[in-house]
Amino acid sequence: MIGDDTARQAPFWERGWFWLLIAAVSTLPFVVSPLPMMPDYFTHTARYHIMSHGAQSPFLSRYFDFHWSLIGNLGVDLMMVPLGLVLPTEPAARLAAAVIPPLTVWGIQAVAKGAWGKVPPTALLALPFVWTFSFIYGFVNYHLGVALGLLVLALWMRLPALSAKWRYPLFAVLAMVVWIAHVAAWGGLLVMVGMWELTTQLRSADSPLKAMQTTVLRTLPLLLPLVFILLWRAASAGTADLFSYDWRLKMVWPFVVLKAENKVFDIACVGVLAGITAWLLISRRTTKDVRLLAMAAGLAGAYLAMPTMLFNSFFADERLLPVLAIVLVLSVAPLDRRQGMIVALVGLALFGVRLAAISVGWHQRAIAAQQDLGALDQVPKGSRIAALAVTTYCGSWQMRGFEHLASLAIIRRDAFTNTQWDTPGAQLMHPAYNKGRPFNELSSVTLGGGRAQCAGPSVVQSLAALPRDRFDYVWIFDQPEQRLPWLRQVFHGPDGRLYAIRR
Repeated sequence: MIGDDTARQAPFWERGWFWLLIAAVSTLPFVVSPLPMMPDYFTHTARYHIMSHGAQSPFLSRYFDFHWSLIGNLGVDLMMVPLGLVLPTEPAARLAAAVIPPLTVWGIQAVAKGAWGKVPPTALLALPFVWTFSFIYGFVNYHLGVALGLLVLALWMRLPALSAKWRYPLFAVLAMVVWIAHVAAWGGLLVMVGMWELTTQLRSADSPLKAMQTTVLRTLPLLLPLVFILLWRAASAGTADLFSYDWRLKMVWPFVVLKAENKVFDIACVGVLAGITAWLLISRRTTKDVRLLAMAAGLAGAYLAMPTMLFNSFFADERLLPVLAIVLVLSVAPLDRRQGMIVALVGLALFGVRLAAISVGWHQRAIAAQQDLGALDQVPKGSRIAALAVTTYCGSWQMRGFEHLASLAIIRRDAFTNTQWDTPGAQLMHPAYNKGRPFNELSSVTLGGGRAQCAGPSVVQSLAALPRDRFDYVWIFDQPEQRLPWLRQVFHGPDGRLYAIRR
């Protein structure tokens, strides 16, 4: 009876039903929108279609090359193998992406409970970081890896006394699972577990050196992916790996970590969450977990050291910020029940308002995108389409993704589009039709945005460079009508114009 009374008196943020509800609600934008308006998602989804159905299409097998290999960027791709057998590509991809927010919510709850023994109210301050800029942009493999990494971290916390006989094989396998989802998520997991373990060992070890030695020995199973990283990079030898470090962007990224629908509100959310967290950290009426604070410090160091572009992948450093924020807010817990209630309600309110805004914005933009996709009714199967658009991060605050939308022609018309990545070692699929020629991959889509940081040619320059004999259509987004004798407009949607190329 005493146990039942205690359970009934527990605040809502400690109850399992509440977190199940939050996990279900976190999928709302996927439920209400006709299309998941995540820019990179369209290009990923086309790759999944080629993976599942390319061999059966005489057009796709000619236009694209797909070969399986073990790389650290396969999270949703592997999920799509069974899903693609029972569902068409687009609903299967939507389902795979919609699983990520609930898994992240579960990871937040699990880490909070693993560190504190029960879920503190500050766990609700972490909820806005389920839907972040990098996830909305479409980094689905990475964010699946983050969710899995949080769950592995929570399991590590709960099994401190597990013998090496069981810990080594268990966490070696789990580390490989996270790495296969995404290499950067595995790197974050390694930092978090390493700092947690080091701080724990420092409490009981005779010396810092002994603590470091014990930490290395205990975390050895997490290092197994290093072997496969060396093999992966060796297989990519001879290809250009782009690195870029920009300290100015490191000062900008914290302000855009919650970029979604409204610039003022999204930046204000960052300010409110940062202010509350700072207040809790300096308050004497809160308790702090040194292990989580050390973990946050380790992630902050990794963020400062990480290049902006790593292995041809942009936003390499920015994507660490949501994990850093989650760990930091979980590192502190109010002692006062009333203070905890205020913190919980603020976190819940910010999460709810953001989720509602994203759902409305997605629905509105998806309706317009569906109308633009009506252009595909004019396109025969196997057509070759050149897309032109200003890249997403040079457009409005809302992520419209015009440079990726034409990728759906690959699914719906077995078409060739220049909207796929061609990054050896980072992707399993490569565009082959225009290999070695212009307008083969995604960079050829990009138009200049009229701003200094938005490099790219004008639409006139791009059209002048287009190899007309290699394409049947040109699909141009968010640009005025092009009046050229060799172009005939065959469709005009809210944002896109489809032109047939006259021979």
